[in-house]
Amino acid sequence: MAIPARAASTRPATGASRAGLAGSIMRIMRWLLRVSLPVALLLPMIAPSVQAATVSIGAGAVAWDYPMHTFYHDSRTQVIYLASELGAAGNISKLSLTVTGVPNNGSATPNTLFNWTIRMKQTALSSYPASPSWDSGWTVCYQADTIVSATGLVTFTFTTPFPYDGVNNLLIDFSHNDNSYSANGLVTSTTMGVNRSIYYYSDSGFGNDPLLWNGIGNGSTVPAPILSTNIPNVQLTITPALVTVGGGAIAKDFPLHAVNHDARTEAIYLASEIGVAGNITKLALNVSTIPGQVLNNFTIRMKNSPMSAFTGAPASWDQGSWTTVYQANENIAVTGWRTFTLQSQFPYDGVSNLLVDFSFDDSTLTSSGNVLTSAVAGQRMMTGFSNSTDGDPRAWSGITPATSTLASIPNVQLTFAGLSTAPASGFTNIGVGSLSYDYPLHTFYHDSRTQAIYLQSELGAAQNFTGLQLNVQTVPGQTLDNWTIRIRHTPATSYGVASWDAGPWTTVHASNATIAATGWTTFTFSAPFAYDGVNSLTIDFSHDSTFFTTNGNVFASTTGTNRVVYGFTDSGFGDPKTWTGFGGATPTLSNTLPNIRLLGAASPTIFVNAAATGANNGVNWTDAYTSLPLALDQATVAGTQIWVAAGTYKPGRPLTSALRTNTFQLANGISLYGGFFGNEGALSSRNPVVNPSILSGDIGTIGVNTDNCYHVVTAATGAVLDGFVIRDGNANSAGGFPDINGGGMLCSSASPTIANCSFTSNTASNVGGAIIFYQNSSPTVTNCVFTGNSGSLGGAMYFGVTSNPIITNCTFTLNTASSQGGAGYISSSSPVFTNDIFWSDSAPTANEMLVSGGTPSASFCDFQGGTPAGLSAGSGMIGLDPVFLSATTVANALGADGVPGTADDGLRLQGSSPCIDAGTAAGAPAADVLGIVRPKGAGYDIGAYEGRVVPVTFSSATGSGAESTTAVSIPVTITVSDGTVQVAYAVTSGTATGGGSDYTLAAGTLTFAPGVTTQNINVTVVNDFVDEVDETFAITLTPTVGAYRGAIFVYT
Repeated sequence: MAIPARAASTRPATGASRAGLAGSIMRIMRWLLRVSLPVALLLPMIAPSVQAATVSIGAGAVAWDYPMHTFYHDSRTQVIYLASELGAAGNISKLSLTVTGVPNNGSATPNTLFNWTIRMKQTALSSYPASPSWDSGWTVCYQADTIVSATGLVTFTFTTPFPYDGVNNLLIDFSHNDNSYSANGLVTSTTMGVNRSIYYYSDSGFGNDPLLWNGIGNGSTVPAPILSTNIPNVQLTITPALVTVGGGAIAKDFPLHAVNHDARTEAIYLASEIGVAGNITKLALNVSTIPGQVLNNFTIRMKNSPMSAFTGAPASWDQGSWTTVYQANENIAVTGWRTFTLQSQFPYDGVSNLLVDFSFDDSTLTSSGNVLTSAVAGQRMMTGFSNSTDGDPRAWSGITPATSTLASIPNVQLTFAGLSTAPASGFTNIGVGSLSYDYPLHTFYHDSRTQAIYLQSELGAAQNFTGLQLNVQTVPGQTLDNWTIRIRHTPATSYGVASWDAGPWTTVHASNATIAATGWTTFTFSAPFAYDGVNSLTIDFSHDSTFFTTNGNVFASTTGTNRVVYGFTDSGFGDPKTWTGFGGATPTLSNTLPNIRLLGAASPTIFVNAAATGANNGVNWTDAYTSLPLALDQATVAGTQIWVAAGTYKPGRPLTSALRTNTFQLANGISLYGGFFGNEGALSSRNPVVNPSILSGDIGTIGVNTDNCYHVVTAATGAVLDGFVIRDGNANSAGGFPDINGGGMLCSSASPTIANCSFTSNTASNVGGAIIFYQNSSPTVTNCVFTGNSGSLGGAMYFGVTSNPIITNCTFTLNTASSQGGAGYISSSSPVFTNDIFWSDSAPTANEMLVSGGTPSASFCDFQGGTPAGLSAGSGMIGLDPVFLSATTVANALGADGVPGTADDGLRLQGSSPCIDAGTAAGAPAADVLGIVRPKGAGYDIGAYEGRVVPVTFSSATGSGAESTTAVSIPVTITVSDGTVQVAYAVTSGTATGGGSDYTLAAGTLTFAPGVTTQNINVTVVNDFVDEVDETFAITLTPTVGAYRGAIFVYT
């Protein structure tokens, strides 16, 4: 797009169009009102002791007038900087530009960049498409009226540092907003090979605020951006990320359990808690009690892992591939944070969870040390000990010595410095032995073949393998002609007799391979091999040459059973790949296993956005699938995450078929996350409260449920459903089971993870209006809301045939059963309820819960009418009105938007609720259904919502101010402040005229930090020297977070 030429002589004198005090006040007010704080940071703030680094991007010398294009009133420039250019994750605190020309008014006097704003966000974009778009969802890092008075390196120090995650690319947005023009400023820039910038300019047109431009342009309020291959050269000050996981104060003796000779501790830290990827250089534990002796051979090991909790009764020691990052005889002499500087940096991939293994191996015992730990949901710490009877703790396997699991983790601090160069999901190491072995590089004969079995316990979760490495000790004396690697799944774990496997095989590599150096040698696969995560793998190596030379050797390990078959010949039996059974070269058994590394491809993320207009292939937000069923069809690799933007999605392929049997079929190992705006680069950036993702069964006539789906969702073991509204299912089939049960979800012989979801307006003619748990289904259900569902038995839930879900911090209200159990019906099952509210549900028999067999239990729950008969009551049970904000009907329970799980829900707790601080930390999630961090007060709250909702009010209904007053402060108050409260306010002109004529005030938001009970709305009264009668305008409060409107919410 060409920029129209503009002669300088056509412009009026600088500032002539808007001079005087009123214009200055407008700019000041505009700046004040635009200051914004980020809703959430991906990283904690960096501790001062971590050294900041300067990253320079761009070495070109091209003078460019963007982002300081001041020849027009306003301009905006949006630039992509790549992760490969940025390097480490961390907080960006400063940005510098190299200025070669100062913006000036023609007389060399520097010109002010009014409302000069620098904003940042993560992005998956690496270049702009042909039709680019202005982005939204920014973090405002710097915003002020700014004078650039000299050339050279000019630094802008951020008021809000930006938490860069080290994984995504970075978008930087520059803009200014003036009412006059000047000569352009110039900065140095670099020309790239692709379009990495977009920009535009205006003379106070297009809405007169470039910060509000969004989308591809509409010709009136939003200009179409212009593409450029230039990027401004920048210097960024980045402080490497110091991530603290866990803030609890519970003292535990693991991993410093010195009361026995030896101890080992495994702990799982979730990717959502860590929030970044990169090389971990340090780990710290918060020591509360010093151990009584030196911990000999104190070892820390790490691995990227799909595990989110330890399972099994008892759980087993992990003997997979570990990376040893620290090893020393450790003398811990003081309390507080004890930092271990890792001897080997660990490449954490940012996608997997982090599994950390601590151990020590002593010959004496003494008193234990203690570290501070945090309670978490799920069994995420495993411990064991021994008195020198079970060997080196690092070699413990199975359940020997005995293991114990805990719903807690040691608090840790992780220091990151730089990105990993390993594949995104790392690699799988199998074998750590130091034996020298000539197979599969046996070249002392023309041909050789080697088959080796690698076990599921060594391979880990399902994933795509993209390559294989052998650790070469001795280079073979010749090229390996027709070097071939083949793989197949097998249920076998060893060979009973020596024979050649006939396959079928998948050939993943074929070449004439020359191995020229020792060390890890990589053989890249021609296509990824999809490992299923269930079976073992047989890997077959062979070469077929016409001469012989000296053998190559690889490092190998001894196994307890025969897991290798090998053979060789001098061209006597044809191609080794054709040998089968006992034919070909004689197969020989061996218990020496070549050490290997299998390279993994990162588990893919599939993007879904009903409003997307791109290629509809799911590879990014621009080209997101518009159909969630299509995305589920494409999710075939375990570990895949499906990110779903706000919108309403309906099951069916195609939707036009409107079959009532259509359902969202979940799958093992596939995780669905809702709540995205549609431009996020990190899972932790989503916000389901603001961006509801709705799964609806209303596939026929809208608003008529007789033609709705029988089950909106069908569950699967190992699946994750997080951040969705599930509604409008109607299981009323004339055909009977299962389509008369579980209108919202059918969960039969399945144990998924369900979190941060809301179920409403689902019905079943038989059992479980919202969900049926049936036939050995034992999912976890956390932070979920059930309201307005109905069935015959169990208006919300039905538990049948040994189904034992764990239901934690959920709220059940206004569900109905036509027969028994308004909220739930339990039949021969033993669910566990913790921190749950059951209130105002109804049924002819048992308004809340009916128990008909099994041994269900509850603790720290609030049941209307008291604990139901047959339910084993633990500690903390109450039967008091939870004092919801407003929940007398389903409509006001859902709030004005009609969507549960959003900020206007009537199910939030008022300050007088007995459920506040009455729950338990055991198993409680780290945040509530609205994303509010738990706990807010002295304890955890019962139910899906954390924290009290308080009234917000003006101190009086009216006020006044004379023109000579200039400024008026209007106080707004709340009664209690134990959490962040946000209150939006709107302005309505009466006889007074806003916008700087009679007064200056625009709509905005007040934020009450914890402990603050008063904030002021500041109005500028304009002295216009005109004699006028009294004039009025009104301010109306609209609470958004943590508050409701009190008695006086309009101020005139």
